[in-house]
Amino acid sequence: MKSLIVLLATLFLSLNAHSVTIEFPEEELAKESVLPVFEGGTTAVKSRRVVTKGRFEVGPMGGFIFNEPYFNPMTYGLHAGYHFNEFHSVALNAFLRNDGLSSDAEELDKTFPPPAKGFNFKAMPAVKYLTTLDYQLTPYYGKISLSKDLVMNLTLYVYGGAGIIDIDGDKTWIANIGVGQNLFFTSRFGLRMDLKFLMYNGPNYTSIPAKTKVATGTVPASEFEKQFNFSPSIMIGAVVLL
Repeated sequence: MKSLIVLLATLFLSLNAHSVTIEFPEEELAKESVLPVFEGGTTAVKSRRVVTKGRFEVGPMGGFIFNEPYFNPMTYGLHAGYHFNEFHSVALNAFLRNDGLSSDAEELDKTFPPPAKGFNFKAMPAVKYLTTLDYQLTPYYGKISLSKDLVMNLTLYVYGGAGIIDIDGDKTWIANIGVGQNLFFTSRFGLRMDLKFLMYNGPNYTSIPAKTKVATGTVPASEFEKQFNFSPSIMIGAVVLL
């Protein structure tokens, strides 16, 4: 009997129920979303292990040039820089080029020996060294873990600058831009890897018949027409913070 009374009461109330529309003044409604602001800002990386501000860095480097058709593409040298702060630094880079010809040029010299025909690549002026002064921006610092027990500190940077290149005694201006990264194993020692792009005006080796100029040695670079050279290279070396 009690269950019947409760059922009838529920049906009666549901028949009399109706929806109600609630309206709010438009000026009281939120027009934009906001995020909470915490005092003191945020810290992207805590416990920075590698501090570069006010420190020098040096290290040997070596690598090769991708599009060198005539001469040995291997190069080696020294990198030295100073960090004004964690983002801005300057660096002096000096590199020597290995003597000798590329494997393709040696094969061509054997196939078409001068002076009968072809070019004597050994008579062509080669790059001896180059040095540049670069500005470097390091926008990123983080940590990377390659295993559970090994955590390395990582920096990514971009740079650009200008300097001098020596082509068998003929010196001219050179510009370079690049990107790279440092992997620090400790707070002072790490591995540096660069992708560098060199830009300069050098000899156009096909502009004169070098086979007619080989009696007394290398042809001076000034006797060749000039052409723009864009040379990408990869460099790997060590970095030491002082």
